[in-house]
Amino acid sequence: MSEITAKIDEYYASLRGKAESRAERTLERALRDPEFSKVDREFQQARIAYFRAEASKEKNLSDYKSRFEALKTKRKEVLAELKLTEDDLTPHYQCAACHDTGFLGNGEACSCYRALVRKFKMEEIGISSVPYRSFQEADPKLTPYIPFVYYQKKYCDVFPKVPLSTVFSGGTGTGKTFLASCIANSLEQKGDSVIFLSAFALNRFFINCFEAQSYHSISLLSECDLLIIDDLGAEPVYKKITLEYLKLVLDERFAHKKPTVITTNLDREKILERYGERIYSRIFNEESLDDNNTFIGRDVRVDKR
Repeated sequence: MSEITAKIDEYYASLRGKAESRAERTLERALRDPEFSKVDREFQQARIAYFRAEASKEKNLSDYKSRFEALKTKRKEVLAELKLTEDDLTPHYQCAACHDTGFLGNGEACSCYRALVRKFKMEEIGISSVPYRSFQEADPKLTPYIPFVYYQKKYCDVFPKVPLSTVFSGGTGTGKTFLASCIANSLEQKGDSVIFLSAFALNRFFINCFEAQSYHSISLLSECDLLIIDDLGAEPVYKKITLEYLKLVLDERFAHKKPTVITTNLDREKILERYGERIYSRIFNEESLDDNNTFIGRDVRVDKR
């Protein structure tokens, strides 16, 4: 974990450096203008004087405040003449919540920090993370036959008090992957740890674990708050690898009450035929939700053309 922490620290330092250097260069350019340089110097002095007067509860505090406000306005006016604003002199951090530090004011890890940990840990075991989609992207004109957006938003609102297994089934292009990705995005923004990967990538990971005789890496899939397996059924099945490792992951998640979302083009009968009774019983258990998650309609991607 120390290597991952070092990577994350380096990543944030780079982000902060870029944001702050950009703002500093803009300020340096503005300070080359004699009028702005003079006004800015007076403004900084007035601001310090005002804050000191406020702290010491000076009787003529209003005088300090008036001068401070007047110079603040003058500074904005001179900046405008240079075609600049106060915002141009402020670092634009990639994450407004933590200012690219990874941690919030209360000391808690930011959601972006959690996402980075997930990304680096996944890369460490050979799984590439994928960009997520957003519920805001759901265009009702293009997806009138996907009545699930509202319900999946509710899924995120009540998470983790959700069914241990949720199955999105249906034809190609009907929105299963899109909504699963939206769920991943929404929950990760709230600070939950999510792993989203295709069944093909999952299978490749199982093969790597089998060849290395390593079971430790599987804990990443077992311990995350939500595991999303996309397009189950598209991967080749190796009896002593795919089936055994998939059951191991599902068993561990079920035992620790960790929810799993699965998207698939297969119906129940085909899942049973392909994966067998043991995996089928974990996917469709007494705490699963799939009866109302059959996606119907034409391929959205065809309609967009």
